[in-house]
Amino acid sequence: MVSHAISALNTIFTRPYRPFIYKTLLYTFGLLIVAWVILQQFIGNIIFFNDPSYQNIVATLAAILTFLGLAFLIPPVSSLVAGFFLDELAGKVEAQFYPQDPVGKEPKFTSALTVAAKFAFIMAIVNLFALISVWLLGLGLLIFFLANSWLFGREFFEMVAIRHLSKIEAKAAYQDNAGRIFIAGCFICVIASIPLLNLLTAPFAAIFMVHLFKDLQKQKTVTGRNLILDR
Repeated sequence: MVSHAISALNTIFTRPYRPFIYKTLLYTFGLLIVAWVILQQFIGNIIFFNDPSYQNIVATLAAILTFLGLAFLIPPVSSLVAGFFLDELAGKVEAQFYPQDPVGKEPKFTSALTVAAKFAFIMAIVNLFALISVWLLGLGLLIFFLANSWLFGREFFEMVAIRHLSKIEAKAAYQDNAGRIFIAGCFICVIASIPLLNLLTAPFAAIFMVHLFKDLQKQKTVTGRNLILDR
């Protein structure tokens, strides 16, 4: 699994995959700018200091809270961005590294985007509870890491698996390999936790998870429940 993570990092920066980097940065920055404007307005409106002498303090506080809010939003934004191009990227990885395997089917764009939006919403809710737990339990960072590892692993595995399996089969395949997929999610979460590199979470996760899925195909560890991955 470590070798697949290294391979995914190396692959991202090669020439054929650079367009995906540009698209990822464009979509991510666009969404984060929108989030920045909304958060600034929202936070500015809930801070009740009307005295002009406090304006600088209010502006600084609003900027700090907005920055923290954006850090909190990066995981769900990465998930949403994945919906724009994950299938195209997964297809390119499969064609380059696994040309002898059956070509995966591309689900409809609207369907892929809907799935990504659903996961982004779930991730935002989970991260909100993790953020609250920082103050209540003192375990927020650990909960944040574990929750996002689980969500990243589950999301990207199912989004890759659905190219070769039905939705029901993909869910069953996930359940049969939840432990390994969770560990893969930990690798993704590490990338998502590194400033600047976290902007490339989506393409890294997609490439990494294609390699993991292909490993499971070869090892036939998801053949229970009438699943046949090498058909």
